[in-house]
Amino acid sequence: MILIVTLNPLLERRFAYQNISLGNVNRNAITSIAVGGKGINVSRQLKKLGIKSFNYFFSGGNDGKIFRDILKKDDFDFSFVATKSETRNAAVIISEQEKNVTSYFSKNSKILQNEADEFKSKLDKMIQNCEIVVFSGSSPCKETDSIIPLGIDLANKYDKISICDTYGNSLKDY
Repeated sequence: MILIVTLNPLLERRFAYQNISLGNVNRNAITSIAVGGKGINVSRQLKKLGIKSFNYFFSGGNDGKIFRDILKKDDFDFSFVATKSETRNAAVIISEQEKNVTSYFSKNSKILQNEADEFKSKLDKMIQNCEIVVFSGSSPCKETDSIIPLGIDLANKYDKISICDTYGNSLKDY
């Protein structure tokens, strides 16, 4: 099994317009809601290749519920740690005519220390039961910055392959 760890998942509200006129009201968008975050995108591509993966992430609030419902509908396997903070979201504006995409992101989720500790505890067990673990995306806050270094150490301890695609402060002192 491939375990995909996404510390900063994203609920995308997409608005696709034929043409956008900046500074004016734009109507009649084709709207959709999608799940994202680097790790979720990795899992989506693996699924297209016929490779099964298991997703692990933080999830909170109404956006977190919508996020999980979409993953269930799209037949993704997952586990999560519930947070008091709302799952991060974005408005993604697509202009068909100009062939460009503009994204507007909310603030990162604020993960509490006890939520991060719960995540770490479950991560240890999950890494023991996988062959490969992928850490993909950024850390949302300082409370979660130690999760990826811990995960890499656990993967090494249990002789698992680890792949890391991250940025920010989480590996600064590693």
